[in-house]
Amino acid sequence: MVLVLSSLVSGSRVGGAVSVSALQARGIDTMHVPTVLLGRHPGWGDPGGGAIADDLFSGALGGIEANGLFALTDAVLTGYFATPGQVRRAAEAIDAIRAKGGNVTYLADYCHSGDSMRNAGEDS
Repeated sequence: MVLVLSSLVSGSRVGGAVSVSALQARGIDTMHVPTVLLGRHPGWGDPGGGAIADDLFSGALGGIEANGLFALTDAVLTGYFATPGQVRRAAEAIDAIRAKGGNVTYLADYCHSGDSMRNAGEDS
């Protein structure tokens, strides 16, 4: 099972929704805790929506843990984080998953926070 911590963009095929869809198409069970809820990709203009509050994000992870699913987690995939609090809570969740035993794979889906089209191919 893979825990996906990334964006949920309703009107665009990006972020966590794509990750979940691709994994499920391969028969891999997923749990998706969104970091933001947006109507469309910000590259198209005002996306609508916004960041998931830290307490809501933390609570969702707490519910997954309380249901015993951390012990069944084989991998964690992170994407866009909206707040430092989400990053801290994600790190705590990864530590808790690792404490349950087993070999947990961590994957980071790089998310550029600036104008990625303008900076494409540029070294920084």
